Amino acid sequence: MPTLHKNITASADIHNPKWFPDANNGDVAWRNEKGELESTDELVLPAALNFVDASVAPPTTNDGDIYVLSSGGSVHVDWGAVSLDDWVRYDGSAWNSITPQKSSLCYDKTTDALFSYDGTDWAQVGVDSIYTASGTVPTSVVATLTDTLTFSGGSGTEFNIYSTLRADDIFTVLTNGGGSWKAKNGNIDIGDGSTYSNYYTRFSETGIKSYGAGSVVHEINNVTGKVYFMNGYMSGQDFIIGSNSVIGSEEISLQGRTLVQGAGTAGTNIAFEVYDSDTTPATKFEIRSNGDIYTNGTQGLSNTYTFGGGSTGDIASMTFTNGILTAVTTVP
Repeated sequence: MPTLHKNITASADIHNPKWFPDANNGDVAWRNEKGELESTDELVLPAALNFVDASVAPPTTNDGDIYVLSSGGSVHVDWGAVSLDDWVRYDGSAWNSITPQKSSLCYDKTTDALFSYDGTDWAQVGVDSIYTASGTVPTSVVATLTDTLTFSGGSGTEFNIYSTLRADDIFTVLTNGGGSWKAKNGNIDIGDGSTYSNYYTRFSETGIKSYGAGSVVHEINNVTGKVYFMNGYMSGQDFIIGSNSVIGSEEISLQGRTLVQGAGTAGTNIAFEVYDSDTTPATKFEIRSNGDIYTNGTQGLSNTYTFGGGSTGDIASMTFTNGILTAVTTVP
């Protein structure tokens, strides 16, 4: 009688263990904690030539070639009846597969890297990361981006580069020199990091605003078409100083105390002039630097001013000659 399980020379004498028919492809035998023989998932799969795109035909078809179908939206027909993410080996006529388990490992010979399966995707093990477990970039780490950087996660997603954390930041860059800029809710703000909430410039779809001490100092408004400054604005042909509104229908409005300085102190230096609006303008009113007033080229007020309406005894007209009142008429 031959001694089985020892020095077996005839393949017909070899039989499978009792647990083998119930095991899955990829299972291995092990001695459990009770000293009994049982099968368990093989978490370390034989090394693959490469991790490849399943939607592309097999790179090679040599007997014993192993690949992992780690990417692709579909499986190319030449792979046969296998699935995405499968570990596959060619037997000379067909590809046979093992479906990885969560935490399965496989070495990629092409990239010289170990990969782990998380139940959904294969990922390289031991890749250098710019993040620690807490999500903080370690000291002296330099991260170089050579591809698209995408942030997702809903309305709370943030990207911050800062020297001082701000609770409401969405996209913020604060430099050590104090300069800063921030994009939030459709706005881009640029300012000084140390006094950011008080002094900054905001770019938005409605225009540009500059803030000083928390208030708008200057503004270009795309909606109103106006350019506002500290105490006034420009809009089309309107130029208003001293207020943010006109008094009537004027195009130029100086409101408040106004100082006009002439070119000199001589009586010939004109500090302020009013012209008529025809094609050959002439000076109608002028104030010279020495204080003299001219109307129609004549020094002083020289004209008769008539007032309409009124009751008996009211002033009907007043006549000035060289700035001196020379006559008054009343209503009969």
